[in-house]
Amino acid sequence: MFDSGNDITGGGERRGSSTADVPEFRAWAASLQALDRDVSDPERVDQLRGLEELSCAIAAAQAQISVDLEASVRSEDERRSVARDEVGRGAAAQIALARRIPPLAPPAGSRSTGRS
Repeated sequence: MFDSGNDITGGGERRGSSTADVPEFRAWAASLQALDRDVSDPERVDQLRGLEELSCAIAAAQAQISVDLEASVRSEDERRSVARDEVGRGAAAQIALARRIPPLAPPAGSRSTGRS
């Protein structure tokens, strides 16, 4: 269903533009919306297992891409002689935006009263 011959899970060395993969990732997501639901229970178990394996592979790929992005941002910041305490600061924000993680908000129920 998802086999494209591309190894994104770390088993093989793959270099190149990841933007070429984005349309493929979106096609995979779209195909999951059309997952066959008229199957036997053993097939459902197989579907669940396959999706779990895919989910783990996706988490691993996201982690590796995040590490690579941070290293790249740090390297570029150092090349541009950014202040030492500022090096790499933008990487976390870029990763959060890409993963649609909202910025940190104060804990629920807390209010700033101006007192410590």
